[in-house]
Amino acid sequence: MTESSSVSISMSISVSITSTPLPSITSSRTQSNSPSITSSNTNSATKTVFIDCSGIVNGNSVIDDCGICGGNNEDKDACGICFGTNNCLLVEPGIINWTSECTSFTFTEPTNRANMVKTDYDCSKIIQFSSLQKLGDGAYCYWESNCNLQVCQGERANILPGDSIIFLPYIKSLFTGDAIQSPISQLLPSVPIPNPISILQGPSFVSKCENIVLDASYSKSIIGRDLEYKWIYTNPEDNLNLSEINQIISSLKDNSPIVYLDTSSFDSSILYKFQVEVTNFMGQKDLPEEIIITVLEKSFTKSIYHWIRISNFI
Repeated sequence: MTESSSVSISMSISVSITSTPLPSITSSRTQSNSPSITSSNTNSATKTVFIDCSGIVNGNSVIDDCGICGGNNEDKDACGICFGTNNCLLVEPGIINWTSECTSFTFTEPTNRANMVKTDYDCSKIIQFSSLQKLGDGAYCYWESNCNLQVCQGERANILPGDSIIFLPYIKSLFTGDAIQSPISQLLPSVPIPNPISILQGPSFVSKCENIVLDASYSKSIIGRDLEYKWIYTNPEDNLNLSEINQIISSLKDNSPIVYLDTSSFDSSILYKFQVEVTNFMGQKDLPEEIIITVLEKSFTKSIYHWIRISNFI
């Protein structure tokens, strides 16, 4: 007979489990419309991550004005209406014509002309004050049709290509009665800005009893734009003493189109030469040929008569 035996095995198992707190999840709205997750434990600092509207951690997609995640407002029409049909009143960019004082603005549909009648030229009824100031003194506006407005510059206008005209909401659609949408119209040049032309007028002869009058007021610039004038005395310094040169130059006032010179101290043996440089509002310049003036000891009429006699013209 086979002898059977039993073996008793005694085993002791000790298991120790340390529990780590689970991350706490807090949902909050931020400017990006994304929830945030705040994770913390006993051994580390608090760390916050963000989930954007598309579910990406630390993503940058946001919900646009039309409720589309990452849509970037591309579903807005030209009127700024989500999923709209572009059926609204807009103004196209104004085209500056540098040979005319008026700029034409075209609207996308007929307007109520801001209730202006044909004899009404008041720009303040349709243009914001900040834009109106750039149009200069005496600016005026008139409607050529329900869709076309002419805005005309006044004196000392300082509006430039790239500037904008902001219209008031009194311009409304004849179809819907809605005010103009996106009322800002940027100005675009129709052609390059022409250079100014300096035109200097003055006598060739003058007596010591008369003043020299130098006139550059016929110099040409864009309509409604003032020119800057810089007067230049071109005589070589060794022809005159320094005090007399300084006296002459001090009489030539910048930014004045006309100057007057006292000739009582001028020397009749010297040819007096002058120029005027003109600059337009864009910094473009022009310098004409110099004007040469002879100062006569006697009266102008008698001196010319004497010159004609000795030249055997009579």
